[in-house]
Amino acid sequence: ARGIPLLDEVLADDKAATRERQRAIAAVAATKTPAAGRVLDAWTYRLAAGEVPVDLQVDVLEALKATPSPVRDRLRLKFEDALPKDPVGKFQVSLTGGDAEAGREVFFNHTAAQCMRCHTVKGVGGTAGPDLSQVATRNPTRTREHILESLVLPSAKIAAGFGTVTLTLVDGRVLGGTLVSEDKSTLVVQTPDGKKHTVPADEIERRSAALSPMPAVDRTLTPREMRDLIEYLVTLK
Repeated sequence: ARGIPLLDEVLADDKAATRERQRAIAAVAATKTPAAGRVLDAWTYRLAAGEVPVDLQVDVLEALKATPSPVRDRLRLKFEDALPKDPVGKFQVSLTGGDAEAGREVFFNHTAAQCMRCHTVKGVGGTAGPDLSQVATRNPTRTREHILESLVLPSAKIAAGFGTVTLTLVDGRVLGGTLVSEDKSTLVVQTPDGKKHTVPADEIERRSAALSPMPAVDRTLTPREMRDLIEYLVTLK
């Protein structure tokens, strides 16, 4: 219990390293004493007031879930209910503060997400999806937000050559496969047999929206795992 004041000092120090503050809130939550409870109560009110930095929000939420009380539960749920309901907004608490090494573990070894099954990093992984070896350089102004959107809404912005599309032609034929490229006059579609078909735009009666073969991972990863994965991906340059 004598360590609680020291942990509280670390938490209160805005200049302390993020990892130190994250470890401090976890240590407070693991200490079942009245003093620890008072620190958690104070952080509960800070969370409800919007005063907890994004890179600590996942940690505070986990600490409150591990140490339930009527007040903590009510204010935690109030915070979570106020988060945007769309998949990207739901995980805005995961944008910063992650552990890149833990994120690497998620990428290569998470049995449900299976990122490496479709994506390659530094020559290791699958080829069904884009090579992510330099993903952090593709959109440097919105890297974290772009990566989060790609994880939870994979069909929102699809890398060229990886979206699937179905074309209904004016002669009644249906052509489905990977959209390799397109311009105003033609589309190039690669069918599952590996053949590429160049289709004049004026011969297309209908086309489906391009879809990514990648499954969304918002139901697969926890907010902490999502945060760590984002932190790992932003190191890939």
